[in-house]
Amino acid sequence: MIGNRIEITKKLLFITFFLSILDGLFTIYWLEAGMAVEANPLLDEVQYLSGTIGLYLYKFTLVTLGIILLWRRADNKYAQYGALLVTIFYMIILIYHVHSFFLLF
Repeated sequence: MIGNRIEITKKLLFITFFLSILDGLFTIYWLEAGMAVEANPLLDEVQYLSGTIGLYLYKFTLVTLGIILLWRRADNKYAQYGALLVTIFYMIILIYHVHSFFLLF
């Protein structure tokens, strides 16, 4: 049973990785089209200093490091819960992106 939880955790992290890429692509679209601003003040400063692509690379790097950390600790119950929460979080973000995108058309 524990081995199954580890595999599920790794699958969730794999899904999260691709959801974060989609989030980044939608974020680039919204920012470059001038339809949104970065809501996080820290990331807004990163965007100001390094541009939209720099912001994407910064976010992608942080998310990837977090995924690697959780992956390496996939046997830990807190890492398992964390992976589930992060995946749910990114799913909600993507639902918001897709919903907003379809409102335009």
